[in-house]
Amino acid sequence: MAKPNPIPDLKQRVKTLEGQVRLLLPLIEEEKAELRQKYEGEHQLRLQQEKSYQDQLGKLRQELEAGREMRLQLEESKEEALRALREELQAKGEELKKTADELQAERQKTAELRSAAEILANLEQKDSQGRTELHRAAERGETLMVQLLLDAGSQVNAEDHYGRTPLWLAAEQGRQDACRALLAAGARPGATIWPHCSSLMHGTSGAAAAPCSTSSLMMKPVDCTALCTPGHSGAAAVAAWRSAGGEG
Repeated sequence: MAKPNPIPDLKQRVKTLEGQVRLLLPLIEEEKAELRQKYEGEHQLRLQQEKSYQDQLGKLRQELEAGREMRLQLEESKEEALRALREELQAKGEELKKTADELQAERQKTAELRSAAEILANLEQKDSQGRTELHRAAERGETLMVQLLLDAGSQVNAEDHYGRTPLWLAAEQGRQDACRALLAAGARPGATIWPHCSSLMHGTSGAAAAPCSTSSLMMKPVDCTALCTPGHSGAAAVAAWRSAGGEG
């Protein structure tokens, strides 16, 4: 028995396969198109997402930069505010100090005026040594107070218990300006001084003695104007009087 020829079968099978392939090709192409479309869609979506991410990242950078600039501006504003506050506080402090100084000056002026008023109210009141305010001011060399007292009517040639005038006390302490003010007001340069010079010189009390003048103290004509210079005082006059034998 002859074997069957397989060629026709193969050809038939090939034709069948070709038909099947032809039927599958459109499906394959359609699937390829779908895949391509899907890939392109995903690619576009990915690009959009990446662009959105980049946009968001850019916005974040801008916000960070704006925040940094705002922080710098806030710090600068804070420094300016602190600087202005310091300047204002310093100005207030200086103003308060000035006000305090003015108040202190007013208090001092008020105290001086009160003191001057009290002094002026008791121009001729004498202390235990018989001194007036003019005596004390002249001895201390308070020229302005001397002038104030003189203008108020204080007695320029008032004498204490020892016959010392304001001019003599000013001369004794070398108060030149006070001497000039007293002389200009009519003080007597050659006034009798220390009527009890014996008890003063020797430390005794109750012994009456003849008045001694500036000329008797110095053993030659001298007035108080000569004592109104540094190095020449009433004490020096007394020493000269003693050395010249005035104690005897």
